[in-house]
Amino acid sequence: TRAGWELAVLDLVGKAFGFAAGDVLGKTVGPKLEAGVVIGFDLPTEELERHCRLLRLTGRQHIKVKVGRVDDLWRLQIVNAVLGPTVPIRVDANGAWSMDEAISQVRRMRQRNVCSVEQPVSAHDLDAMRKVREKTGMPVVADESLCSLTDAHTIIQARAADVFNIRIAKCGGLLASLEMVRLARDSGLTCQLGTLVGETGILSRASEIFGERVEGFHFLEGKRQNRRLLLEDIVEDSVADGTHGLGITVAETSLVRWAASASQIRQEVQGAAI
Repeated sequence: TRAGWELAVLDLVGKAFGFAAGDVLGKTVGPKLEAGVVIGFDLPTEELERHCRLLRLTGRQHIKVKVGRVDDLWRLQIVNAVLGPTVPIRVDANGAWSMDEAISQVRRMRQRNVCSVEQPVSAHDLDAMRKVREKTGMPVVADESLCSLTDAHTIIQARAADVFNIRIAKCGGLLASLEMVRLARDSGLTCQLGTLVGETGILSRASEIFGERVEGFHFLEGKRQNRRLLLEDIVEDSVADGTHGLGITVAETSLVRWAASASQIRQEVQGAAI
């Protein structure tokens, strides 16, 4: 909610007074970020090798694989074999493991060129996250554990992570995300820039702006996945140069088409409960 309000205000005021929303973050510090790729469970194991061959042809270097199932090691073996030893693999368990399971699995995954593990255990079990770090030597990425600046301080104090996964909406907007990045740097942690599954072009544009204005990121995870995952986006295809506001135009007809009224939502929720 905070992120949505902030982005709306920055877009409105920026267009009214002629400045870019990203100006609140500082000057542009780098070119557009490379696109990261997320391999989820929606991709069957039997299709994984072909998919990775396509990734290799396109030169993708930033790969994350969802894990937490019985064939994790086999899937990682396929990815590693096809992409080769020069492409490090990040894995994301989304809190699927217990501490002992995480330690055991991460140790095995080292042989598959895995370089970090994201949210190996429950988001609130910071002690277990710390022990996974200490007992495996594998960098741990905090994602679901990190939703506010208070969370960030708590994670650092608990020594529970090496990397913060910054997602603009999850972290409360551009300015709140910037605070987290600064805190991470001051504490010796690094950051990766993520996107939320199913987000529209509004958030995707905000993430791109953040990556161009804030130093330290090498790729944008799930970049432009809104074009691939959504039946229809609510942002027009023609994107402006970004000099005013967010540099996007909301397609009003698409917004109306997909908008759900409060009464519709209540009916659907009641129907699901029944």
